[in-house]
Amino acid sequence: MTVSRFWIALAVVSLGASTALADDGYKGSFTLTPFATDQFTSSYGEASVHIARVGANLDHTYPINDRLKFGATLKFEDSVYDFNDFKHESPGVKTPIDNAWLWRLTPNLTYVANEHWIFQGGALLQSSSQVGADFGDTLTYGAYGLVMYRVNENLTIGGGAAYYTLLEDGSSLLPLLSIEWKINDQWRFTGRGTEARISYFPQPQVSVYVAGSYDTREYRLEESAPYSNGVLTDDSIPVRLGCQWTPTDQLTIAGEVGAIISQTLTFDDSKGHRIVKDDVDPTVFIGLQFSYKF
Repeated sequence: MTVSRFWIALAVVSLGASTALADDGYKGSFTLTPFATDQFTSSYGEASVHIARVGANLDHTYPINDRLKFGATLKFEDSVYDFNDFKHESPGVKTPIDNAWLWRLTPNLTYVANEHWIFQGGALLQSSSQVGADFGDTLTYGAYGLVMYRVNENLTIGGGAAYYTLLEDGSSLLPLLSIEWKINDQWRFTGRGTEARISYFPQPQVSVYVAGSYDTREYRLEESAPYSNGVLTDDSIPVRLGCQWTPTDQLTIAGEVGAIISQTLTFDDSKGHRIVKDDVDPTVFIGLQFSYKF
């Protein structure tokens, strides 16, 4: 079964299961969000690279009681790295990676202690690799925590951190942001994870926003790759302008155009030794996503 067919099947099964549960009075909800981005070709040292990504998030929330809520997100992302003239970066190597998959499961609990304090914590379970890599070598794990303070009905601020292992020996600590600020009926500022966004609502169902984030990815390379069993680390800072439309309570559609203002691709061998590290020149990208809640 191809990955696209798998996700179509997963969506159908999830929709059917959630509908059946709803008929039985199930209090939880699901949100399916397929997405796609296309990053235009740009220079990578003496080479060039074009990056395309497609994927989907399946989010589930379930209220255990008035104060405690369970949540979980299953994320899949398929990335295609199309290198040209890579031999100028690494003699004899035509392309170091082509197709890579990322799977991530994030279960969490949110606890509302009182009218001001909110706590959230969860686990991070991930497999990320070039297609064909040994599954056992693709796994990482971690945990995260957030503390939020509700100042009033229009402002909630907080922060936290995520701690996770790396594909090679080591670990990383990533600070996280949490802000929900309704400035007025038309302007909002939000901070979620590593993203900050300011949104303008000309109409209740339509918003225009500017957002920036820090994104980091790791992929285990397959045994037959030029850098056998090595690791690609992709760190980037995208800034985007988007428009979001919510025609119904269940459906949201968003389109984006933006720029990758900073991106570094690093290739290490299986022992963690540096092979190639260079910056991708700033370039533009376009994106599209849909969200359906059921």
